[in-house]
Amino acid sequence: MLAERPLGERKRVVLVFDQAYSEHGLAVYGAVHLLTGQLGDTFSYEVFCSSTYRGPKFAGAARVTVSQPEHGLTAAFARILKRIRRSLISYHVIESPERWESNLEQGEEKLLECIFDADNIQALVVFSTDPAFALRISRLAHIYASVETPHLTVVTPNDRLDARTAADLKWLGVRVLRDGDLVVGRRQAVAADGPAPDELIPSVFSFLPAREYPRQLTNPSKQVHWPAWIGRDLPNPARVRDVVLFVRPDWMNCGSGTTFENLARWFRERDALLIDVGIWPYRANFDSAGRPVRIKSEQNQIRAALYFSARMSTSLPHLTRQFAGLFRRFPWTLARQKSFQHSLAAKPGLMRRAIRHAKITHIYINHYFTYDYAREFIAGRPFFLDTHDVQTVNFIHYNQLNALTRRVDRFDDSLRDEMEIAGVAQRLCFVSSEEIDLAARYIDRDRLDYVLPLPRVVPCLAKPLAAPARLLIVASNNAGNVQNLHWFLTHVWPVVLRLCGDQPSPLLRVCGSIDRGMTDIEAAGVDFVGVVPELRPYYDECDLVILPVIVGGGVAIKTLEAVLHERPVLATRHALRGLPCSVVEAIGHEDDPLEFAKSLLAIVTDSLRHSAQVERSRRASELLIRHSFYDVLGRGVDSVRVPSRPPL
Repeated sequence: MLAERPLGERKRVVLVFDQAYSEHGLAVYGAVHLLTGQLGDTFSYEVFCSSTYRGPKFAGAARVTVSQPEHGLTAAFARILKRIRRSLISYHVIESPERWESNLEQGEEKLLECIFDADNIQALVVFSTDPAFALRISRLAHIYASVETPHLTVVTPNDRLDARTAADLKWLGVRVLRDGDLVVGRRQAVAADGPAPDELIPSVFSFLPAREYPRQLTNPSKQVHWPAWIGRDLPNPARVRDVVLFVRPDWMNCGSGTTFENLARWFRERDALLIDVGIWPYRANFDSAGRPVRIKSEQNQIRAALYFSARMSTSLPHLTRQFAGLFRRFPWTLARQKSFQHSLAAKPGLMRRAIRHAKITHIYINHYFTYDYAREFIAGRPFFLDTHDVQTVNFIHYNQLNALTRRVDRFDDSLRDEMEIAGVAQRLCFVSSEEIDLAARYIDRDRLDYVLPLPRVVPCLAKPLAAPARLLIVASNNAGNVQNLHWFLTHVWPVVLRLCGDQPSPLLRVCGSIDRGMTDIEAAGVDFVGVVPELRPYYDECDLVILPVIVGGGVAIKTLEAVLHERPVLATRHALRGLPCSVVEAIGHEDDPLEFAKSLLAIVTDSLRHSAQVERSRRASELLIRHSFYDVLGRGVDSVRVPSRPPL
């Protein structure tokens, strides 16, 4: 067990000002002067400004250091360092910034390294007009704290704090103070039709007015009393229960992305914060213009405390280390080649330092082929491997060729190597009971769990059949889905159109990025919608969800979503792979193209048959929920808690 830090040992108070605050030197000076005046010289004070501080020089007994963007001599020195860095990048000594990115903004690296020592920080106070910035800093304080966090306080204007951010700050134990003046001497108005200020945030912070400086060096607001909020004699707040290193392929606009989002939500509900590492090991630079969209997408779906995304490395030292590992085990099979390819993704120094200092309680690896990349971060500690599906099954189904032999590998050879890598994990889960039987040939069955990460879905309301009927297919652009949809459009859909005769044929919408892989297909009555912001409206409007799956491993996430939406579905047997037998029986299936087409028309033209199909989906949804998959996952994850921090 780790001993709790004795009261009084924390020696630092850190104040962070975003650009809007930093640009007003008196605002920074007034806030720091008030705080140091009330707390005295028992702490050292570190001030981080996002832009150059131009206020008065800090004086008095309190030790105040200011960190800010380089200027003067430090700026000249920084320019020299940047030139050296550019040279090292051009000679491929260090990682190119074009091959990785994170949710940290430019200039926050120094602040991050300060927060590494969160156990020695008494309080962290963030002045920010951007709630996302304040939330990001508060999360970092948690993932670098061992048992207790610094006292966390955010000062922000009323109108900038949305409900979700406010809820997250409350969860993290952050005290939020209302800023009465956004800038020095300028009062912020509160909307007349909105809640009263005291209903929004109970405390009021007011900066030192410019007209009263320097005659009055104390804040006129008597409600600001820092010793009552962050004083030395106060116990520090408890940290979130878990900090999870979450390593995954950087896939979001597909079924795997939905699974990652479901898992991230589940971890948050267990009082956990994530360090999210996404890998996409290909030679493609990040487009800096698209970064805000990518970061926003990750924060909407995964909502990690710290996020890194890595593409193919440009660092010769890193690549040399990976190729040297080939002497230990050469990748003769496609299973090992896939793992080796992902090990070549970039590992910038900031990522290494950030993960090394984090107080991680769980290591959760998604897909066996990310293990070689994550091995350095695992460092011999126990970890959980979520296989998602047995990749060797996909290799065979998609006819993927071995890079050396230019042939498809023998199934047993590839499966053996895949399971040898996966078997390093102390605990594993699979989304298919059939694939557990495959894995049990090589790994002790007691270490294997059957887990379906069910999405959280509110069932659709019942609706009468439309005329003509509206059908829905959801698919992302990958080799398996292209093959599946091609089968449906060439073998089933023409039969549907022929059987309709003179009657109006159903209208089929296809949602997802699959449209990029079907440019050579033209089919009457088919509308390729592409990627959509929300699938819910399409589920609400459709009369039948089509699941024409003939290849693929693991479980079809789109099947789970359709059933949990309680929309009637028509599926092939392979679309139901991996599901419990009772669920398969409840849904039913058709594999013959002619029978599939006949069943489709029968469901969308006969209201009784349609109602029966809706009832089948409801029954299947109930059966899925009863399996309590997340309870199984929780027991498995808790069995491999990293020993660096005891359970709470």
